[in-house]
Amino acid sequence: MTFLFHINNHWRHASDVDRRWRAYINTTRTKHMKAFIPILLAVCVSLTISCSKPGSAGEQSSGSKEAALPETQVVDIVNAANAKDLARVTSLLQTNPKLVGAKFANGGPVNGWPLLMIAAEHGDKPMVDLLLRSGADVNDKNYDGEVALHYAALGGYKDIVQLLLDHKADVNVKSEIGVTPLKLVTAEGKSQTTAEIVALLKEHGAKQ
Repeated sequence: MTFLFHINNHWRHASDVDRRWRAYINTTRTKHMKAFIPILLAVCVSLTISCSKPGSAGEQSSGSKEAALPETQVVDIVNAANAKDLARVTSLLQTNPKLVGAKFANGGPVNGWPLLMIAAEHGDKPMVDLLLRSGADVNDKNYDGEVALHYAALGGYKDIVQLLLDHKADVNVKSEIGVTPLKLVTAEGKSQTTAEIVALLKEHGAKQ
């Protein structure tokens, strides 16, 4: 009986120690969790704010002009500009004026090209004039950092070069590889048209 009594006392003592230890662990865990929760919330808030900023990658993608425009309308107006269909482009812009900033971004020869660049490359002055009057960004770039002035100068379209410069085109804009409109056109050789465009660009402060 004495032996069993000691065994029971020992068991009760061990149980008390075990309960106190578990209580200590739970208390410590609770304290740590209370300290950790504000940190976790701060991180979550920080991430939420970061993701909601206009400059975040997700919003840049979904907030771009191309993403905000109906894809079918973008395809229609790009094709119309590429076909030099002034009446169709006019009609589409009347339906949705924001289409003036449309860019086709699903591949092809005009992938990422502004409408103004397409018109300038074709030497389509009436289209260039329409787009500028409709609010087109004269310095809008394609994926290579080129602008409409590059293609107007390269194509020898002096009247379009003049029109773009009249609308504050950046005469010293550089492409991704550092080529200005002046450098581009002078690399094409010498001709009367080239010389006239070079002179026109230089009159507006162009530098190679």
